[in-house]
Amino acid sequence: MLTEAVLSAIAEAVFSHLVQESGLTDRVRAVLRVDPQRRALQTALAKAYTSFAQQHPEWVAALFDETFLTGPAAPLLATLLTRRGNPAPEDLARCWCDHLRLEATPRRLAAATDAAADFLTTLEAELADQPALQALWDSRALEQIQDDVAAIRRLLDEHFRAALDAARQVTIAGDVRNSVIITGDYNVVIQNLTAPVRRLPTDYAARIENFLRAYLGTPERPVPFGGRDDALRRLDAWWADPTTPYLLLTAPAGRGTSALLTRWLARRRPDPSVIFVPVSVRFGTNRASVVFASLAAQLARACGEEVPTDANTPDEVWRGICSDYLKRPPPHGRLLVVLDGVDEAANWDVDGALFPLAPPSGLKVIVSARLTVHRSRERDWLQALEWERLHVACLALDPLDRAGVRDVLERMGAPLDQLARQPFIVDELHRLTGGDPPLVGLYVEDLWRRGAAALRLAPDDLRALRPGYEGYFDRWFEEQRRLWGSSAPLKERSVREALNLLATALGPLRADDLLALADRDAIADTWTLDEALRPLARFVIATHDGYVFSHPKLGDYFFGKLTARERQALEQRFLAWCQRVFDDLHAGRLAPQEAPPYVVQFYRAHLERAAAPLAELRRLAESGAWVAAWEAREGGYGGYLIDIAAVWARAAAENRRAAAAQQRAPHPGLEIRCALIEASIRALAGNLPPGLPALLVRYGVWTGRQALTYVRQMPDDEQRADALTALAPHLPETERFAVLRDALAAARAIDREDYRAEALGALAPHLPEALLPDALAAARAIN
Repeated sequence: MLTEAVLSAIAEAVFSHLVQESGLTDRVRAVLRVDPQRRALQTALAKAYTSFAQQHPEWVAALFDETFLTGPAAPLLATLLTRRGNPAPEDLARCWCDHLRLEATPRRLAAATDAAADFLTTLEAELADQPALQALWDSRALEQIQDDVAAIRRLLDEHFRAALDAARQVTIAGDVRNSVIITGDYNVVIQNLTAPVRRLPTDYAARIENFLRAYLGTPERPVPFGGRDDALRRLDAWWADPTTPYLLLTAPAGRGTSALLTRWLARRRPDPSVIFVPVSVRFGTNRASVVFASLAAQLARACGEEVPTDANTPDEVWRGICSDYLKRPPPHGRLLVVLDGVDEAANWDVDGALFPLAPPSGLKVIVSARLTVHRSRERDWLQALEWERLHVACLALDPLDRAGVRDVLERMGAPLDQLARQPFIVDELHRLTGGDPPLVGLYVEDLWRRGAAALRLAPDDLRALRPGYEGYFDRWFEEQRRLWGSSAPLKERSVREALNLLATALGPLRADDLLALADRDAIADTWTLDEALRPLARFVIATHDGYVFSHPKLGDYFFGKLTARERQALEQRFLAWCQRVFDDLHAGRLAPQEAPPYVVQFYRAHLERAAAPLAELRRLAESGAWVAAWEAREGGYGGYLIDIAAVWARAAAENRRAAAAQQRAPHPGLEIRCALIEASIRALAGNLPPGLPALLVRYGVWTGRQALTYVRQMPDDEQRADALTALAPHLPETERFAVLRDALAAARAIDREDYRAEALGALAPHLPEALLPDALAAARAIN
């Protein structure tokens, strides 16, 4: 299969050969870089490939190899392009054999020659059918190549897109059972990053894949990006610097940190030692259960180990597994971990235990975070990570300047690259957007959708618009009203209702959620909801968990447009809905697994945003159904513990205020209740029979590392020693050294010397030679 990148590389190789061969002036060298001729060659190649694939499907994968077509075959293709003689199919066949280091046996050479002849014949016909190549084709005079004209360029692009779409089709010959076929641009990058996550029992990989596709786009639906060459170079320099293991990327919301990191990763060759975890409310990857399970799965793959597959693994265990892996030397010398958007973390927070403060050689970590009200400076994030005393690279993103806006236009290709050459257009776009990347993206997408009509854009068309999001959406609503015609009042009301609900929401809302919240006069049923969301398709996306704005800045804008009274009314609607769900759960009218995920995740946050009294908040700590709803939602108690911590903090604050006023504390019982709930959940690991982790490893339910993480959380020394003793004989060979090293550390941490001696004695027969000195030192330390 030919991708656009491969076609571009082939055209570059062919034209580079022509320049070296011609010996013409620098002017001709510059002319050769004009796009129409290159695009015409790419179009001819794509069409010839499609025809050849139909004739010789068995030769497609063998003959169409990028290194072959951009290397040994380039001079032959250049000869054909300029009609300086027709390349012999035998020559192309011999080149192919030499390239693959195959013996040119008569049988193999004959078959390759037949295939090469058909390919060259087809390509020659397609080259002759390209008007932009006539100067090369007819006169063989490179000096006659003319500058591009807009009409020819547009026509060429249309033909190229059609040919590329056909070339992307996959022709399969032979048995492909037990095979994986990956097609499409950026798919190799996306599949490489998400493959290990697919082995988890919950489908988190789809969420990460949707995140990557939203930022990387496709050739048919490109996502505007540009103006970040300096930031990309700084990331490259940091990666090449062995003395700086950590990098912190910060910026206000909407500066494009996620876009920068995904593009930087996409430029890198697929590598199992590259790990990427987005922390995103929009795509449902911000909870601890998703973040640490996804991170652990990718770390396990990088180390060549099995991924734990128990759906009930608690967040703390996943986090412990990640911590263990990150302390180990990278298996292939280097390991890159990118944790993007930690400011959106839902039921966890970054801290000094997340990444080792003495990182092993070869570990490289990027953490990105938006500046928030509570952490408004780069220094605040460094302190949260406990990186302020480490050698850390820091990178901040500024708004795009005029050159950056121009670069975004150029990277979109035809026809917007021609607008990039008009300084007044670039100046007006920069004035309207202030260099805000999401807003630049909205304007550029509008222009790209216009196609050739975008070239008729005049500076006066933009001067009439007001800058910022308000100017953009005022114009958008005016255009929609013209489209809606006489039904505009009804349409606009339903659209604004949907926008207001999504702006007030703290996360994605499903269709049923929107219908439960909507004013029935504006959105009465599923049909009117679909009609309201249809014109918002560019701004509102459907994710795994429901509908949400395509960028958080859009939600901020529409929420900011609401008056104080409107915000209060909308907040009351959310609270009333959440309370109905809670009451139904508590009364048994609603099964825990049927509770709307939004309510389970965000009811407490809505209560806090509305400054609800403790009498309402404390209900979360007093209902067993609420515990069950959280367990059904995420298979653990991490989210529930966050709710309990919030109730406990409010109760403690009110008790302290009463004590300061020399009054009786009003909520001591609630504090005790919250403390007991948290202690009970934290002590769950202590209820495991000591022999159970070993049995689960023996029968393949847990990995050795997973079992060891549970054992470490056992509060009792004797229980921990017994568990390590039982576990030691069942550790698999692939994990043995790393897990035994960690098991030895866990045994040495046992306080009581008799239990410590018992654990060390059980481990000793299984320890590799490299760990025996440490075990001996631990034994000698026992009195």
